[in-house]
Amino acid sequence: FSITNSLYEWILAEKMKDLFSHIIRELVPFLDNTKLEYPGIEASWYVYLDFKSYKDGLKKIGVQDSIQLSNYLMVNYNILTVAAQHFGDDSLSLRFSLVDFEFDLEKENIKDVNIDNMKEGLQELCNFLDSLE
Repeated sequence: FSITNSLYEWILAEKMKDLFSHIIRELVPFLDNTKLEYPGIEASWYVYLDFKSYKDGLKKIGVQDSIQLSNYLMVNYNILTVAAQHFGDDSLSLRFSLVDFEFDLEKENIKDVNIDNMKEGLQELCNFLDSLE
């Protein structure tokens, strides 16, 4: 659990808007090839994905709620998420972090952005969703 300064988040978000726009453009095609529902995103640290279209397939593997889904993806696919239930949301949704880089705030530069890791994770997620159908 963490609480960050809102002003700090806003400044950092403004500086990194172009980076996250690029990341979103690279990753959204993976999501568009699924039945996942998500809000429109242009530049964000996170994406909130709703798995309700996969509810029947998830039930067959013993997954009934977002906490079970989050745990299943962690154990079986090494995908870390935050379950919707931790936000007081009873939907079958998960929050995914779109972060895999080092950033030096004092120098204001990004040392390394590894979008390939994020693509690999989303491809694993797509493989999992395909296995449910």
